[in-house]
Amino acid sequence: MQFPTDDPISAWLRRKYPQLSFLDPYEAAANRRGELTPAQRSSLNWKLASESLTAIVFLLIGFGLPLCVGAALILTTPRDISPAAFLWALALGGGACLLGLPGIVNGIRRWKSFITARREIADNDVAEGIGTVVWSGDIYVAVVNGHRLRPIYNKLNLPPAMHYRFHYLRSTYWLLSAEKVEQVSTQEATQLLFNTLTVTNRFRASDLDMNRSGRITVRQRLRMGWSLLARLWGVAVLCWVVIPFLSMRWFGQEYSLFQFVAESIIFALLAQILGVFTLLVDVIRGRVAKTEGAGQRQKPQGRGEHHHYVFGNLRFEVSRQAYNALIIGKRYRVYYMPLSKKLLSIEPMPDVAKLTNGQPSRS
Repeated sequence: MQFPTDDPISAWLRRKYPQLSFLDPYEAAANRRGELTPAQRSSLNWKLASESLTAIVFLLIGFGLPLCVGAALILTTPRDISPAAFLWALALGGGACLLGLPGIVNGIRRWKSFITARREIADNDVAEGIGTVVWSGDIYVAVVNGHRLRPIYNKLNLPPAMHYRFHYLRSTYWLLSAEKVEQVSTQEATQLLFNTLTVTNRFRASDLDMNRSGRITVRQRLRMGWSLLARLWGVAVLCWVVIPFLSMRWFGQEYSLFQFVAESIIFALLAQILGVFTLLVDVIRGRVAKTEGAGQRQKPQGRGEHHHYVFGNLRFEVSRQAYNALIIGKRYRVYYMPLSKKLLSIEPMPDVAKLTNGQPSRS
């Protein structure tokens, strides 16, 4: 929802329903004027409250650890202490001080950053610079003049194939908003995304070439073999729990206290056996299925669940790094094992030219 005008109603709507987007033109325009919007101030206050709390925790640990150890030594050390015991107590106290020192340093650093950010918010000290979005090994981050920017919103959600004009707090580098400046070539953007996907999903370009022909590589067979061994280990552990329960049921003994838990474990065992069977068949056959479409991501909904890529009705379990690497909205071609639905490789599709008034144009 966009609010193109600056009338009081639009300002109230922005304050009540902030868009939480770094590409919001209203916020970028306010930052160019050297101002912060109400949504930015609200988000910054939450971030700084968390930062100050973290700083206090580090300081309490840093100062509290030596004080607790010192107090314990004073209360438990007798008056007629021997020289060896004195040296041991001295070493213990010195070790506690060394362990507490990183907490003190980190706490002071975070507290200074908190104070500086509060001053910058009060002074509307907004800077701007040309930068880009790069992969850090775990997530996409915004970088300007060699400095990593700290997003005030939880999701950066900026495509990495662009150059941006970033607006941020001058000294603490809190990212406020961004404006698209220049798009890199389509080939370069696709290659950058592909390189990130290969690292996070653990496949190589040679694997992709073989998957395109409908077969899996020896390297992928070995990786699936390790996954198969892990599943077999899980089956063995579940059998170790389930077999005693079944033996008691067969001999007419009731074990009602753990009956529900044991029966749940039986269902888990059956699911594990089915997973082992389907994965084994896929590894032996070595065939590859493929699908393509706009990529979506799905976070874990509860404990024990995993991150997923979603393509239509298909869901592929991936790591957290791979989850973060996928750019939502782009089209991908995914190669996977047909029965176990194990993802083998993924490649981004080039952007398709759109038609505008009968003429092709680049999106």
